[in-house]
Amino acid sequence: MRALISILSLFICLNALAAADYDREKKWADEILPSVLTGDPVYLEQADGHKFLSLYTQADKARTAVILVHGIGVHPDWGLIGALRQRLADAGHTTLSVQMPVLKAGAKGDDYVPSFDLAAQRLQQSVAWLKGKGYGRIALVSHSLGCRMTYRYLSGSPDPSVAVPRWPPQTAPLMAGQTAPGRTVGLCLLRGDGDTCGGLLEAVASAFEFKH
Repeated sequence: MRALISILSLFICLNALAAADYDREKKWADEILPSVLTGDPVYLEQADGHKFLSLYTQADKARTAVILVHGIGVHPDWGLIGALRQRLADAGHTTLSVQMPVLKAGAKGDDYVPSFDLAAQRLQQSVAWLKGKGYGRIALVSHSLGCRMTYRYLSGSPDPSVAVPRWPPQTAPLMAGQTAPGRTVGLCLLRGDGDTCGGLLEAVASAFEFKH
């Protein structure tokens, strides 16, 4: 009986750890939104009715849009991602920085695996939302754990026009995606804490040939 209770307790703890922490998402939103000076908050609704924050920054006369996917346990205006979403917009590319699922504080990367399907759902909704805005060229730019979340989306049932890279996202410090003729979505995966915004901005621009 004690063994059964221990197993059940462990299962409950693991299940709680793997569940997306919507309260923590709200705390992030309450913390960052008062200081967001560039872009507008947009709330997209997922299948269970939960509305997740995204930061939409529209560039003048932009024909391309970039979805930014942050890393483990943070928010859509975090560090490198926050800088990229603004600087890409300054360079003429509309950005949508999406709040990805976060778990309880202290959760490790592998703890997030059960949340990858939810992350993929959010990316699918983000792509659809931008296409509804009229963007025919969309790039996914992901950092750290966001690379794995993005790969789950691309490995599932992405938009029919999505270009699916054929490499695992965790194998290189920087990977720039390629867009094939007729494709809507390209991919750039960013890894490592030593990345610099300037270098990555140049890499993103050259990788996707964002030209007006």
